[in-house]
Amino acid sequence: MVRVSRRALLLPVLLLACFTGRGLSAPLRFPLTNDACPTSSFGSWRSGHLHAGLDFSTGGVTGIPVLAVDSCLVWRIRLWNGGYGKALYAELADGKTAVYGHLSRFIPEIETLVEAEQDRLGKYEVELLLESERLRFGPGDILAFSGDTGSGPPHLHFELRSGREDHDKINPVPDYMDLAEAEIPVIKSIRLVPLGPGSRINGVYTPVTVVPGRDMKHLEIAGPFGAAVYAADPVQCGRVLKPVHYGALIDQVPVFQLSFDRFPFSKGHYVGGFYEPVGGAMFVRLYDDYRLDFRGFNCRVPEGPEPAGLLDPGEHQLVVSVADPWGNTREAVVPFVYGALPAFKRFRLLRDSTVVGIEIEAEPTGTVAAAFYRRGGDWQALGGGQAGLRYVEVPLEEGERLEVKCTAEDPSGLVRQGLLATGGRTAETDTSVGLSTVVHPGFLEIYVTTGSAPSSLPLVFFHQASGVTSLLLQPEGESVFRGTFLPGGDGGPFRIVTRVDFDGSVVERVKVLRLGVLKPGRAISFSTRDYRINLTAPPGYSSQTLITVSEEQARLREGFVSSGGRLVFEPVGVFLGERVEVLVVRKDGGPGAGVGVFAEHGERVSFRGGFDDRGWCRFSTRQPEHLVILEDRDGPEFGPVADLRRRLADGKATFASMVSDGGSGVDAGSLRAFVDDEAAIISVDPDTGRLSGRTTKPLPYGEHRIRLEAEDRLGNASIREFTVNLSR
Repeated sequence: MVRVSRRALLLPVLLLACFTGRGLSAPLRFPLTNDACPTSSFGSWRSGHLHAGLDFSTGGVTGIPVLAVDSCLVWRIRLWNGGYGKALYAELADGKTAVYGHLSRFIPEIETLVEAEQDRLGKYEVELLLESERLRFGPGDILAFSGDTGSGPPHLHFELRSGREDHDKINPVPDYMDLAEAEIPVIKSIRLVPLGPGSRINGVYTPVTVVPGRDMKHLEIAGPFGAAVYAADPVQCGRVLKPVHYGALIDQVPVFQLSFDRFPFSKGHYVGGFYEPVGGAMFVRLYDDYRLDFRGFNCRVPEGPEPAGLLDPGEHQLVVSVADPWGNTREAVVPFVYGALPAFKRFRLLRDSTVVGIEIEAEPTGTVAAAFYRRGGDWQALGGGQAGLRYVEVPLEEGERLEVKCTAEDPSGLVRQGLLATGGRTAETDTSVGLSTVVHPGFLEIYVTTGSAPSSLPLVFFHQASGVTSLLLQPEGESVFRGTFLPGGDGGPFRIVTRVDFDGSVVERVKVLRLGVLKPGRAISFSTRDYRINLTAPPGYSSQTLITVSEEQARLREGFVSSGGRLVFEPVGVFLGERVEVLVVRKDGGPGAGVGVFAEHGERVSFRGGFDDRGWCRFSTRQPEHLVILEDRDGPEFGPVADLRRRLADGKATFASMVSDGGSGVDAGSLRAFVDDEAAIISVDPDTGRLSGRTTKPLPYGEHRIRLEAEDRLGNASIREFTVNLSR
């Protein structure tokens, strides 16, 4: 009987709890008058959050009428320079809220209310909360017109929420909108991921990707593992979305099922727990190695007793399925062999003047399948290849080089091989040794590489305040050795020392790490050469995570005048679940004007915060990012003012310009515009830098002065004045 363990397979086991019952008597209308073509799926990847609605294409144009999808009351209107731009919130007959984002303008009745509030406050970004019965509309009534405000190209963002406050985000299809089609999703690739310290895919701690429809790679799996799937859902209008339903079974036992049809407002940041970008492809994780709280995602633990134990050694099948909202389903079968990768308890060469003693012992006992040696010629069986070989002597003449190769194999067929050597001329022995570490959320990986085969497996010592722990590294490949270690206590500074024996010549390498264990409500501190970094977890933080920070030299980036340190966090991409407060302190204590902390994303950097007069920078994040300290002394630049035009209805005038900043970026909240010293209302497109402004009072024809003011995110200010003629 196959026994499936949550720990051994896809860390907690989840089953779909389908959401049913829409509460409306008829499907919602389309929110646009043109052919509605969704261009982005509900629940898809967004940087830092899950996409909460559907995006509909407007064919690259603005001004398409946006319609009420049902009887509704408009209760909230918000305008801001980023995010949804001009947005409208309408309560439907059943209490749900429909959200329309990136609008260009509202119908005149709403537009008048908005402009009055902007004129009263003297700024573009405003929010109105209304309960006027005048703003009650029927299905199909025009509410606004599509646009490109906020972020992104022209499109309509449509969102459905369970209510006004503390709401769930709801997928509008298929229960609410009739967008049914028969296209079957495509599974492009499946990624098998080792999850525990003792896990292996084909013998190493490295994910393996397979492509359905091709010859499957031979898969040997040991220990806890997970699967991730890269899939696409072509739709009839030519766009490609993502499937909504995902599932995984092993030998017909469900181990993970999930539907992107609903999620709580407070958990939109779970995007890092569901998705993994790999080489330009976006994989959906069918496992949870962050121990997240999935309540509210329509997922549940299966009823009945929990399956116990590991998979039995031998052949098994993983079945991955994806489906669109209308039940069009695709499956892919991945066969694999499951077992336990053997480990060497002893594997070393003990040289005397005329003989070499060879010690080999593996666990579990009796897994040594074969051992061979050679002295410059062909490989010969050692001790008849008997299982469980412990000690044997081989004669060695002066100047000879002896190589010993051993294969250990467990009952399911998983194999580990090791190679050692001793003797020979000094020139033949490359005694170079490399020591590297990889930090995971729950453990450390230690890798040692050698120039030549050593005469024993490398031994690593971990020096902590609590004492010294030793670890025998295992062969991962020719001259590559690996081990895993879980630090005790709360982390802190500790030394990693490896000793590698080359025929009696011992080479030692040392690495010092300052490792922090981030726990709920706790703070940890790291000290680098030029900076001190504090991380503080919120009280609701849900897990315990290992983190380390190192300092590197940073290159100067275009648009900045100098570059400070580069702070490298490990593990890369660890998901924190809740926002963690980060404090970066400059040890020189110098003033921080014009100097800030930026997150690195390949060639791009994004602003995280500036240093104050004490040399402190404080910000929050859900994911440690590689940080770089950069100095920016130049303010934003303005383009010429164009299109000063008079609005015939009220005599007010509109104008346009451009603003850009090649360094830290424009602070949209700092933008100011004055026409003849009277404050004007101004907005900016954060993607293009296009400025749009209007006067708050009627403007006579003739010559006028326009003054534009802005700051970048580090406080560098710019002012520019223009003389523009308003002609008939």
